[in-house]
Amino acid sequence: MTPEEFVNSPLSHIAQVTEIDKSNWSKFFNGHLLSERTLNRAAISLIMKPEDLLRAINIRRSKNSLVKSHNS
Repeated sequence: MTPEEFVNSPLSHIAQVTEIDKSNWSKFFNGHLLSERTLNRAAISLIMKPEDLLRAINIRRSKNSLVKSHNS
């Protein structure tokens, strides 16, 4: 998966591919830290480099922040 695909993928799809619960992904996208082990496990599942996945997570976090501030 490319970083762009990750950023635009539904949460349910990411959870299914990585076998990491949707609620955990939601927490990660809202600023909770994920462990290096979880990052590496997810990157392997998504066929991504860990650093690319971390960048993509940060992009999703930024998008979430924009949506939240716009809705406030």
